[in-house]
Amino acid sequence: MPAVLKAKTVLNSFVPISRFNKGETSKIIGEVQNEGIKFVVRNNNPECVMLSLDSYKRLLDEIEDLELATIALEREARNTEKKYISHEDMMARYGITQTDLAAIDDSEIEFE
Repeated sequence: MPAVLKAKTVLNSFVPISRFNKGETSKIIGEVQNEGIKFVVRNNNPECVMLSLDSYKRLLDEIEDLELATIALEREARNTEKKYISHEDMMARYGITQTDLAAIDDSEIEFE
């Protein structure tokens, strides 16, 4: 994409707060849904960011994935003995099948 089009896209993503005061909230929300992220500007200063709920959820999922990856890397670094068990061996050890895994409802488990 040419730099001019990128610059135009960035400039179009700024929304003056005065548009909200003029009753254009629904229109702005529609723009967010169709075009993506919007930066709300007051007195030429960015004040907040608007993004769709789906984009927000994806962002939270990515953050959670990164946090979990960081925890895994920290645990791996602490494991000086490097004793690992393969996924297949762990399942065999506890008598778990792929069918058992498929039947499990996705639940969140938090570790400290």
